Amino acid sequence: MQAPHRDPSLMRGFLAKIFACMLLVPILARGAGLLLESTLSDPRPQSERTLAKIMPAMAALASADLHRDGPPAVRGALQSSGTLVQLLPATAQCVDPRPGAFVVPVPDSDGLCLGALPPPRPLVLGVVPASGWFLVPAMELLCCGVVSFFLARYLAKPILRTRDAAMAFAGGDLTARAAPARPARRRDEAADLEREFDRMADRVAAMISAQQRFIGDVSHEIRSPLGRLSVSLGLLRRDAGVDQVARLDRMEQELDGVSRLVRELLVLASLQGSVGPQHAELIDLPAMLDRVIDDLTFEFGERGHAIRTIRRPGSLVIRGDAALLRRAVDNVLRNALFYTPDDSDVEMLVDSDGAWARLVVRDHGPGVPEAALPQLFEPFFRVDQARARNTGGVGLGLAISQRAVQLHGGRILAANAHPHGLSVRIELPVAT
Repeated sequence: MQAPHRDPSLMRGFLAKIFACMLLVPILARGAGLLLESTLSDPRPQSERTLAKIMPAMAALASADLHRDGPPAVRGALQSSGTLVQLLPATAQCVDPRPGAFVVPVPDSDGLCLGALPPPRPLVLGVVPASGWFLVPAMELLCCGVVSFFLARYLAKPILRTRDAAMAFAGGDLTARAAPARPARRRDEAADLEREFDRMADRVAAMISAQQRFIGDVSHEIRSPLGRLSVSLGLLRRDAGVDQVARLDRMEQELDGVSRLVRELLVLASLQGSVGPQHAELIDLPAMLDRVIDDLTFEFGERGHAIRTIRRPGSLVIRGDAALLRRAVDNVLRNALFYTPDDSDVEMLVDSDGAWARLVVRDHGPGVPEAALPQLFEPFFRVDQARARNTGGVGLGLAISQRAVQLHGGRILAANAHPHGLSVRIELPVAT
């Protein structure tokens, strides 16, 4: 097997983007921190130094004005000038009760003083005092968080699309693809992963489609000679003697088995190529189950089998293809009736939790080895001895049931029952 090709530019796209972001974070953080520091830095030390220089000169000028015009004129002049300096009333000592006030006495004024308040200390977001040591690391953390968020979102978006497409593809939607309808011009590892997944999905879908067409074509081609063989066998039986009846019965049994296999193959091929039920209608689940049980009771009545049903009273409505769901339930019940011993019953529980309708079918047969449970719904899978071919099935019934339930958005599981037997659980969404 040829080894995968290694691109010499491996990790070049991610490396360049991560390196650019790591380089961008400190630049943005330092720039924003210095900008905020210069904008919101504490102006009080500079204001106090300025007041210490100009307040004595202003006190001398105020002293001259007081002797010439009096205190009211000085107060009016200070207010009209728009400064923060005020003329304080005469006290024993020049004291301004306001915190942080800068006060100087006015010479020859009988105790009058000039007082001024430095501008208030600025706050970040109205709460935290602004200071250089706080702003720079805070902006670094903020820039790291913002850049990391957008980088992670940018890098993870293609990976998430690939994951969703892989889940849809594994669920049977062969049209699921990872790349968006309008491809982006990305040239990194995540975009390469999207493109490679889509190429793989295209090849797998083409192979599955070719296989389904092959099975369908072969099945259609086989149906015609089988029909002619059936007609010929009927004509031969009409003219056959008594000693040939047993041989003809054997031939008819084998012919019926092959015809049944062809029909099941056609159904399975059509279901594997579908993404949903072809017909959707509201279905009364208890009424549909009653019809299936009536048909199977009539067919298996000679073996002493009965289907005991336990369900809550009231209606239970689901949406889907009635014929397809009926076939799925019929296959599960038929499988249970095949393998349960004679003169024993098959139990069926019908319940709902409001969002999901649950159907549990339990037989009293030999059960299945634990290691074989995950393969029980695979086409043509058979368990040795306990579930042999002589039961009459062709090995496709449970595979058809699983695919039919999945097309309706449901789940089907199998588990061994205690002390013996097999339990098959079907869950379908309730119609809203």
